[in-house]
Amino acid sequence: MNIPQEHKLSVRLFGKHLGILEQTQKGKLHFSYHDEASNPLSLFMPLKEKSFDHNHCYPYFAGLAPQGEKSLPLLSRILGVNQNDTFSLLKMMGKDCQGAVTFHQLDEPEEERHTTPLKGEMISDKALEKQIQTLPEAPLFFNNEKIHVSLSGTQYKAAVCLIDNKVAIPEMDCFSTHILKPALAPFEEKMMNEYFCMRLGNKMGINMVEVTLHKGLKTDYLLITRFDREIQQNKIKHFHQEDFCQALGYLPSAKYQKDRGPGFKSCFNLLQKTNIPAVDRNRMMQLIIYNFLIGNKDAHAKKFAIKYLNHKQFELAPFYDVCASLEANVKEMAMKLGGIYTHDEIKVSHWHDFCSKRGFSYLAFKEMFSKQCEIIIDTAKQERANIKEAGFDCAIVDMIISVIQKNCKLVGEMF
Repeated sequence: MNIPQEHKLSVRLFGKHLGILEQTQKGKLHFSYHDEASNPLSLFMPLKEKSFDHNHCYPYFAGLAPQGEKSLPLLSRILGVNQNDTFSLLKMMGKDCQGAVTFHQLDEPEEERHTTPLKGEMISDKALEKQIQTLPEAPLFFNNEKIHVSLSGTQYKAAVCLIDNKVAIPEMDCFSTHILKPALAPFEEKMMNEYFCMRLGNKMGINMVEVTLHKGLKTDYLLITRFDREIQQNKIKHFHQEDFCQALGYLPSAKYQKDRGPGFKSCFNLLQKTNIPAVDRNRMMQLIIYNFLIGNKDAHAKKFAIKYLNHKQFELAPFYDVCASLEANVKEMAMKLGGIYTHDEIKVSHWHDFCSKRGFSYLAFKEMFSKQCEIIIDTAKQERANIKEAGFDCAIVDMIISVIQKNCKLVGEMF
């Protein structure tokens, strides 16, 4: 099939040409590795197979494209492309994706690099507030001509970098280092929810990305450190990564198990392939327990990721986007535990079943649960005090602490 050049993209990893992504006349994607490619793009697309049709490559590339019921249609209109046209979205926005993958015209100069200069346009508090207010109409700060980033997820957000501890818009050849999430309707409560749950998790010894809370001129915001970037003096080191949907070959729309997406069986099987499986299985179990205690029912497969250490080894990435599910109508969890979805119906028998099927020691699990229950309430109250002292409202925090107290009591009765 003769595919025109404008329907071909050079897919690059760490700036080095890895393969070609093509779009057919019918809109289907096809990906083929370069003969000299030495790094796989995804676990679901191993090097040995060389070439992948739409069904095998689309889940990975769709997982890189922008998402969101509100933001994606707006972005599509701004760019003048169909919101389902993943190829065109990556063609126009694929210079700063998750991981170390970028998309280029075939004739663009190739330059292998594992770091990029930390360069950006410093932005004043007044200008930042103005940009934040435009997010509902211009997702990802896409009214700024410098923006070339693609981020998944439904909340209002933007990719930025920090220079001398100040927010900056990355230059065209600079990767972003942080995700900015503001307290804008209808997500204003979720910002504090995420901050508190992430900070509490870190204080509990759970491996989570770093988050910081900031007061804007009018709008407060979070800065979330990207785990696939590392600032080293005035350079940014890149790490490749992919979420569990991509690694397991599921579309973003199948991120929930009830939508035929991955469950914990698939997740734990994937963790058997990491650099140190025992460590990562323990980390995952710690998070499962923590999610149960804070009432996080939205831990779907796109909220877990692997981070590549090199082209053969990878580990479970730090956890991100962890929030308590405070909506009264949310009863079901994203993945089954012991064969059931409903959080409040879980009993000891379900935990026994879950541990048995995951090949995890029930005694070790029970000890993990006991340790978290012992410290979580006091740790949560201390973090609340820190937030209050910084001048932020604690109404959402108080609701989450009440949920934690309820679930700790439930666990005490259970065991």
